Amino acid sequence: MRNTKKCNQIVANFFKILIILISLSPLLFLVANSLKTTHDYLFSPFSFPETYTLDNYYNYIVYFHGLQYWLNTLLVVTVAISFSLLIGSFCAFSLSLQSKSKAIPAIFIITSLFFLPDVIFIAPLYKVFASIGATKGSLAIILMYIRASFPPTVIFLYISMVKISPDLYWSYMLDGASMYMIFFTQIPKICSFEICFIVLYNSLSLFKDYTMALLFISSNSLITANVAIARYLSMNNLDFPKYFAATVVNLLPFFIYFLVMPAFFRKNEWNL
Repeated sequence: MRNTKKCNQIVANFFKILIILISLSPLLFLVANSLKTTHDYLFSPFSFPETYTLDNYYNYIVYFHGLQYWLNTLLVVTVAISFSLLIGSFCAFSLSLQSKSKAIPAIFIITSLFFLPDVIFIAPLYKVFASIGATKGSLAIILMYIRASFPPTVIFLYISMVKISPDLYWSYMLDGASMYMIFFTQIPKICSFEICFIVLYNSLSLFKDYTMALLFISSNSLITANVAIARYLSMNNLDFPKYFAATVVNLLPFFIYFLVMPAFFRKNEWNL
């Protein structure tokens, strides 16, 4: 029996290590080649660099102002998710107080918005935003990001809030709290894990966006990181080490995500 458990543990650890290696290998390839010269990359793309150089990062950050485009992305994503979270959580809270016969049709409509392709919304909204000049600033892309992040926010938070016992609401109301006070003071505490999770999910989804940012931002100084990287690659004639360095800078939120989330899940696993 002990040998069987030990053997199962060895097999499980083997597959864990294998999954980690498979997951990290593209990242290692990206970082290693971003530290190479173009000559070294062309002759040995799958080896670690013999001589390390930070010129690729320096060119992107200093000469191309890569951090500015990263900050542009951070700004529009933060503003969009803040509004989406406020409106979406209030919508989910309102639906969770309704009977299922009334809430389910609304959830079904919101779910359909989540699964519909973006191209259905992009074409008509682009004409509307362009006609009022919204594409010259960041307003158009913020509104598009709110539209993209609103459905998953409502769906995920509704699933969490609908499980809350009505008796808990009554206890707060007996203490003199209104529903608005419960929403702004108690719901963030009760659903803290779910709120953090949907914020991270939407953040990672929007940080990867390219199409909407390309179409809805006409000002060169306001373009987002993915659009900037595409232009940077075309400017450097497919010089891949420079492209890899720019991509590593753009992946900073994902690095933070994978460093923070394991500890966050362990800390909040009781709330799952």
